[in-house]
Amino acid sequence: MNAEDLKEGTEISVLHSGAFTMSLPPQGNALEISPWRYQREAADGQVTE
Repeated sequence: MNAEDLKEGTEISVLHSGAFTMSLPPQGNALEISPWRYQREAADGQVTE
């Protein structure tokens, strides 16, 4: 995914370790950022490919 692919409203998925600093605001590192690959079904709340 390139910076040019990111536009306002683009849904992404972020993989992170879960470790954050105790500062305000908390800071952490992303291990991977990728496009969101699933559609949400509004009717039943199920996640499908």
